[in-house]
Amino acid sequence: MTRHRLAISSDLAAIAALAKAGTPYPWSEHQYRGSLEAGHAVWLAEDETGLLAVAVILNAAGEAELLDIVVSPACRRAGLATCLLQQVIQHLKQAGATRMLLEVRQSNAPAQALYAHLGFRSCGVRKQYYPSANGLREDAILMEKQLG
Repeated sequence: MTRHRLAISSDLAAIAALAKAGTPYPWSEHQYRGSLEAGHAVWLAEDETGLLAVAVILNAAGEAELLDIVVSPACRRAGLATCLLQQVIQHLKQAGATRMLLEVRQSNAPAQALYAHLGFRSCGVRKQYYPSANGLREDAILMEKQLG
């Protein structure tokens, strides 16, 4: 059974290992530590086998931003990100957030579909925002969801 909880400092090595396995441009353990120390909510999805997903959320002045999300490659397309983000959104609403923002690679159609399914809509583009493997840059699609 999958459980959701907030990360603590002893989770950082496992989070960084998941990020390294799950994305071509992973955050470092230092970056996750910085998020924890800055007061960002670092949400985990785990089961008896270990860590399955992580989502980092900044919530300030009624606005939340999804800073990072990674799902274990072995668990993708199984609804794990949907469940984790639904839990995050519920907590954000309870905390008084009225809007949630995120950015996603233009080439990441599965993530865009997930966010649209959760009620996010496209609200802009950041040109040449992300690095890419070929040395060029890739646009970020900006998305938002009203929570209030």
